[in-house]
Amino acid sequence: MIRSASIVLPLLVLLGGCGTSGGGNANGSLADALHAANAPYAVLDLTTKTFAYRAELADAATNAAYRGNLIAFRRIVAGDTDVLVAVFELTQAQWQTIDGSTPWIGLSASLLAAPAADQAACNLDYESVVTALAAFPLADGARLDLPSAGEWEAACGVSSGWSWGGSASLVQLQASTVVYETAAGTAGPHAVGSLAANARGIYDLHGNVWEWNHPGDRVRGGSWHDSYWLSRAEYAPGASEGLDSSVPHALIGARLVLRP
Repeated sequence: MIRSASIVLPLLVLLGGCGTSGGGNANGSLADALHAANAPYAVLDLTTKTFAYRAELADAATNAAYRGNLIAFRRIVAGDTDVLVAVFELTQAQWQTIDGSTPWIGLSASLLAAPAADQAACNLDYESVVTALAAFPLADGARLDLPSAGEWEAACGVSSGWSWGGSASLVQLQASTVVYETAAGTAGPHAVGSLAANARGIYDLHGNVWEWNHPGDRVRGGSWHDSYWLSRAEYAPGASEGLDSSVPHALIGARLVLRP
């Protein structure tokens, strides 16, 4: 179940490297750097609102800055989709920089034992996220946004099952997912990127916190509090399960996309 501080939402129980770098904020420079310089990563400094471009992100798992003042995005090209998707779910530290609020404060200890800056932000409602992102503009038209369902699936690499295939062993789940079966009795999301990335270098697509999809009618990916079966890519709870885009839910966070 997805739970919030005030409601229960039933679910039928998902800068190292070489390459060009710089502070290009311009709409054209962001797109041009990614396409022309063969630098599939864009790293946004939330403090200065400038970008650096990377051919690799070799320190993704170890660099604490990617959970703090930097957001790393990877260019995902699949079919008609061409989008910069955040390597990690939005952290509590990053949300505070963008919006200044701490919506997870006040959740019961059974839902969040202790908040931490590198944990996934949670208890977010879609409308508040969209409003906050619109109020955090980048130069020359670049902007932060939430992924569409198609963009989320492109980052996941599959439209059904899990990133690694159609079935899940306990070993696979323990390596890649923060779900009820692997969360070891802890309350609340884990630090983002604690486990292995998928084949496209994206972390926590299955479990940890549910992720809002644009236009706010679905969430994807499962959470630490839900069964691993609900973290399958095709499971997308929405209004029929009681989801309301204006209501914060303790198990829902966000993964951002960067639009040039």
